[in-house]
Amino acid sequence: MTYQTRARKLILDRLASEPRNRLSIDSIMRLMGDDAPGRSTVYRQMKALCDEGTVHRFSGDNGAALYQLAGKSCCSEHLHLKCVGCGLLLHLDESAETELCRSTGFVIDEGLSMLYGRCARCAGRTE
Repeated sequence: MTYQTRARKLILDRLASEPRNRLSIDSIMRLMGDDAPGRSTVYRQMKALCDEGTVHRFSGDNGAALYQLAGKSCCSEHLHLKCVGCGLLLHLDESAETELCRSTGFVIDEGLSMLYGRCARCAGRTE
């Protein structure tokens, strides 16, 4: 059984409040506001949470670590499109991903499931 510290509960609560988003340590600390424990405590807790499988760690921009609560809301099983302009996150449906892999022979690394670009609005299209 894992001991539920105040810091651990705060981190889990903040990750649960953003179930479909992958968050950086800075984002998690911002969400905790004045209640945030020290940065080293957050890093230690995140490592423990990842080691036990409660939280998944992903590589984001420039290799920065991003975290997401494991479970039904964690969607590492498919590709995502992320707008670098507004931050919009789109989930690529399975049929599009399957067709992409079939037509190219490409095998996707599920831990690195983010494609970056610009959404229609940020690219100047209003389609």
